[in-house]
Amino acid sequence: MKKHFFLMLTSVLILVASCKKSNTETPESPQQLSPVLGYWTGTYNTTGFIGSSKYAMLIKPGGVVRVYDLDDKTDTSAISALSKADGVWTLNGNIFQTSYKSGAKMVNTSATVNAAFSSMTGTWAYEGVTKGNITLSK
Repeated sequence: MKKHFFLMLTSVLILVASCKKSNTETPESPQQLSPVLGYWTGTYNTTGFIGSSKYAMLIKPGGVVRVYDLDDKTDTSAISALSKADGVWTLNGNIFQTSYKSGAKMVNTSATVNAAFSSMTGTWAYEGVTKGNITLSK
């Protein structure tokens, strides 16, 4: 009986030890820790036209971005689906780039982020042809 009890106790201890949680955490990717993450607002203009339009970007971890054409709105939930676009982003040093589909065309942006990661300026392009400028701030 003692032998059977000892064998059962040993089995339980092995089972408990094998189910123990690991203390090692998965390191976060550079994009999950990026200083560009967050909600940015600003304007874009089109070369050859007077004035600018308001827009915003929600820069998310994992290289995901949502772009909003704000018009005169400030509440992104009030914006129609046609004025929202999802895409991807990269940050290489202080150069921030996005790519997303607007209607049937691909839009690309490229902007230089300031040292404090609080503002950026650059250009936007349809299908590789520069169409205007962008400015954003956090």
